[in-house]
Amino acid sequence: MEWLGEVAKHHKDYVRTINKFGEYFYAEDLVQEMYLRLDRNKRPEDIIVDGKINQYFIHLTLKSIFLNFIKAKKQISKINNLPLEIADVDNSEFYEAQNRFRAKINDEINNWHSYDQTLFRLYLTGNHSMRDIANGTDISLRSIFEVIGECKEKIRINCGDDYLDLINNDLELI
Repeated sequence: MEWLGEVAKHHKDYVRTINKFGEYFYAEDLVQEMYLRLDRNKRPEDIIVDGKINQYFIHLTLKSIFLNFIKAKKQISKINNLPLEIADVDNSEFYEAQNRFRAKINDEINNWHSYDQTLFRLYLTGNHSMRDIANGTDISLRSIFEVIGECKEKIRINCGDDYLDLINNDLELI
């Protein structure tokens, strides 16, 4: 753990690096996340080379953590966050239509092969990336990518009109 103390001596530089990426509010938290990731995943020999801290590796780690943070901020559920134009519709009628829409999506998913169902639900509800799923299973990333893409396309084809009806307040058509 002494090596982590050596790395932490440049803490202010790491915070400035995150600031240069464009994040000011969570900069300290992201640097702390870097320390946790280094402690959990790396050996001291990976970080300290010939008595010097490998600043390039630290920079890449900070960049990776920052990009993961930005990606997590942007992830939203398209079904749950519909446009605000729907506010003029009676809420109970809208929620009924939304539940019917979700039921249609679930019915569509239930008609698939069990492999497709399992993979898609793991991806959709488990907050796992395709890489996480590939690392946790013996399934190739390419196979997962193709299956998830085909599943999304099936939903677009079979439930896309209902989604447009929901957005356009044509709730009786769903």
